[in-house]
Amino acid sequence: MAAVLIKNKWGFIDKSGKIVIEPQFDNVKDFSQGLAAVSRNYLWGFVDKKGRMVIMPQFSEVTSFSSKVAKVKELPKYGVINKISGKIMIPPRFHQVGIFSDGLAAVKEYDKWGFIDEKGNLVIKPQFDDVRVFSEGLTAVKQNSKWGFKDKSGRMIIKNQYDLVGEFSCGLAKFKKNNKWGFIDRTGKVIIKPQFEDAKPFVDGVAEVKLNGLWGIINTKGNIIIKPQFFDIVRVSNNLAVVQKTDGSYGFVDRKTGKLVLQPQFYGIRILCWKWAVGVVQKDKSGKEKWGLLIETK
Repeated sequence: MAAVLIKNKWGFIDKSGKIVIEPQFDNVKDFSQGLAAVSRNYLWGFVDKKGRMVIMPQFSEVTSFSSKVAKVKELPKYGVINKISGKIMIPPRFHQVGIFSDGLAAVKEYDKWGFIDEKGNLVIKPQFDDVRVFSEGLTAVKQNSKWGFKDKSGRMIIKNQYDLVGEFSCGLAKFKKNNKWGFIDRTGKVIIKPQFEDAKPFVDGVAEVKLNGLWGIINTKGNIIIKPQFFDIVRVSNNLAVVQKTDGSYGFVDRKTGKLVLQPQFYGIRILCWKWAVGVVQKDKSGKEKWGLLIETK
C-alpha cells in the first residue's frame, strides 16, 4: 500500500488506487511487517492493513517495526515496544536507542553508549563515545578518539587504534588510518592494506573502492574486478551497479564479473520502488529527454 494525502489528512491506497484506509491521520510512515505508524494530535500509534488501530497513539516519536520491535519515545527518553503484544517491552529510560542487530541494540545514557538485549538487560554498560550496530558478532566502539571492536560479551577483540571503521560484512571491515582506507578480518589482521581514498562495505564478496579520484570494484582478496575508472559507482543489487563516467553518462555493470551490462549512455538515473527497477533518462541530440525503465532479471 501507498500513503496518500487528501485534504491535509493521510490515508492509504492499494495498487489499483483504491482507498483502503481513509485519510484521517496527521502523519504516517510506510507499512513495515504489516503495521504502519500513524500520528494524531502529535502522538504516534500503529494501524494494521485493515486500518484497525492496534497500538493506540501515545508516543511522541516512533520508528517503523523491524525484527518485530520498534523504537518509541515518551519525552524525553526512548524505549522499545513489541509488535505481537503491542506492549512496552523496554520502558523509555534511555536518551537514545539504536536498532536491534544480532540480538543487541545500542543505547545511550547521557553521553555514553552501551548495549541491551531484547529483554532490556544491559549487556555492555554505557562507556563508549560512539558505537556501530553488531554485525557478524562484533561491534565497533569508539574511545579516546580511536575505534576498535568488541564481541557480545564486551570483550575487546581488536583494540582501539583506527581513525574510523565500518561494520563487518563478508568477514571484513573497512578501516581508516593516515587518511587511507583498507580492510581487516575479525582478528584485526590487515587483509587489504590502506590505499584507498574511500571504500564501501563488501556485499556478496565485492566492494566499491576509490583510487586517484575514481571508483572501481575489488574482491575480498583485494584483487581488482573493475579498475578505478568511474566518477561514481552505486550498487543497485548484489549483482548490478550503476556507473557514472567522467563525462556524466550512466551505464550498468555486473559487480561480480566487471562486465558492462549496458554501455554508459544515459544522462539521468533514478532508483524506483525499492525493487531492482531503475528509471533512466536519455537525451537526444535536440536535448529532449526520454524516460524508460530497466528491470534486472537475475
